[in-house]
Amino acid sequence: MLNSRNVAADPYRRAPIPWFGKPISLHSVWDSLLIDDEQLSFSEVTAWLNARVCPAEVKAWSSPDPVVWMADSVTVRDQLYPPAADAALSYRYVYDNRPRLERQLEKGGLRLAAYLNRHFG
Repeated sequence: MLNSRNVAADPYRRAPIPWFGKPISLHSVWDSLLIDDEQLSFSEVTAWLNARVCPAEVKAWSSPDPVVWMADSVTVRDQLYPPAADAALSYRYVYDNRPRLERQLEKGGLRLAAYLNRHFG
């Protein structure tokens, strides 16, 4: 999601932000730290996310077109940046963004499957 960002509007593009007191990039927070915070195996995360997706969501999110995925990411990305006054990330940020993370992981799994099926199925 952060790769589809508006670079000119991204205040965290180069500067690290505090993640529980440790300076880190917002990209790292979304690439691994939010997921690792759950302390679940990949198979546990996959089973839990798959159980939540309904048939209508499977249909809506199964486009094999990466352009569609990027457009969706653009709509989500601006919600990821903390306000400048609240740039230190901690439990509130995790709490506020966990549903967004889970939703994007659900979409990503379905989109990857659709893409692979289209090109190799």
